Amino acid sequence: DAATDALKRKESSIFKAVELVRDGKADAVLSAGHSGATMTTATLRMGRIPGIKKPALATLMPSITKDKTLVLDVGSVTDCKPENLFQFGAMGEAYAAKILKIKNPKVGLLANGSEDSKGNELTKATFPLLKSLDGFVGNVEGKDIFNGKVNVVVCDGFTGNILLKTAEGAIRPWWCQVLQLQSGAEQQDWTELSNCIKGNLNLD
Repeated sequence: DAATDALKRKESSIFKAVELVRDGKADAVLSAGHSGATMTTATLRMGRIPGIKKPALATLMPSITKDKTLVLDVGSVTDCKPENLFQFGAMGEAYAAKILKIKNPKVGLLANGSEDSKGNELTKATFPLLKSLDGFVGNVEGKDIFNGKVNVVVCDGFTGNILLKTAEGAIRPWWCQVLQLQSGAEQQDWTELSNCIKGNLNLD
């Protein structure tokens, strides 16, 4: 179903949850439903912060430090303009400071290298805009998401969604190998164990 169909279903849990927040009867919406429907309903029923043209989906990625890395956008806006990425950076910096309680959060722009000259037309046009943020440290690479170099990583929704799903896919075989080493199981036993885990987690 199209994401906008959620607006027609006023008895749906997503619609009702958004209405509760809009009316001040709840503080947040938590949903396991369609992310597009949730985003669309929230945007159209609650509105956006003044100055923000496009909403972003954000996720917290693990890092080797005590703080996780906030990555946005991971799927809301696949075709971004420089101003969208700048606004994502501003929102991410504020979220890291006020919600994650990180003092002076560092913000990076995801690119194919850390040098200022790296990136495509979109990131190169975004770079000077992000310089106005106090915490902007420049371009970062994919590895910097996990090594704690920055607290916030900014990217377009197309790139971010691929990043998120690649990370999800990569962790599964790694985790399975850890379990195999710990169990010392034979290959046949390991296959059965792996299938059982996938079944329990609904990964099929």
